[in-house]
Amino acid sequence: MQASRPGGARAGHGLLQGASRRLAWLPLALGFLLCGHARHGNLPDYSGVDQAVVEIVLERQGSTVARGSGVVLASREEGAGEHVCYLVTVGHVLTPAGGGADIVVVVPDEDGQHRAPGELLYQVDAEDRDLAIVRAVAPTCRPVRVGQWLEPGADVWLAGFGSRGAAHVWPGHLRETPAPGAARWTVDGLVTEGASGGGVFDARSGELVGLIQGYWIARLLGPRGWIGGEGVAGTSAVIPMARVRAILREWGLDGLLDDAASGGGR
Repeated sequence: MQASRPGGARAGHGLLQGASRRLAWLPLALGFLLCGHARHGNLPDYSGVDQAVVEIVLERQGSTVARGSGVVLASREEGAGEHVCYLVTVGHVLTPAGGGADIVVVVPDEDGQHRAPGELLYQVDAEDRDLAIVRAVAPTCRPVRVGQWLEPGADVWLAGFGSRGAAHVWPGHLRETPAPGAARWTVDGLVTEGASGGGVFDARSGELVGLIQGYWIARLLGPRGWIGGEGVAGTSAVIPMARVRAILREWGLDGLLDDAASGGGR
């Protein structure tokens, strides 16, 4: 897959190949040194984490052109009793919508799933500022609880739609001490195409601590360039909630995180 921005994370929304990105193009030998593997020990039960994660599908004339994941931040009654869900995702997932694609939000409910039209409210698509807010009217949705910080070495859950129609939860591990104000964290944990925009949750509390931006890959390079073949390095790029809050504050939407922190909505 061709990278639109060398040096960026692979997007993980899959079907629109030109929009993919990487965080590292490395010789395969070095790539193995960078491979991190999530610890599969006695992690707490992740039940309920996936209920706050939604699938975001971009369609044009009935055909899927791209897809990713999102997280429910707030659930409110608006207007004439409409039940409205506010979703956060990474901005590059929604970039194809600028070409006239329709946004469809697939929300988990008691009967399985509910498809609802999505309205893009705000979006920024850059390596260090990668965020979007989507509004959808749906019968129900379950907001997350938002956390503040993770200790170095903390275990996490990464939740998203790695395969169409089914949420998936991967175990992960915070590799390093996050720098204050960092735009991106590195988590040892494998995700797949479609997971971008999904949630990263503290395994102890179940609180949302970040968003999946993408994942690193390793490529085999020779003296004359790319020889061929690539593999997933086993590490994921995560946008911390401190960065999410800062961008939402610029948009006047940080109140959505206050709702989530209090467990508001239904």
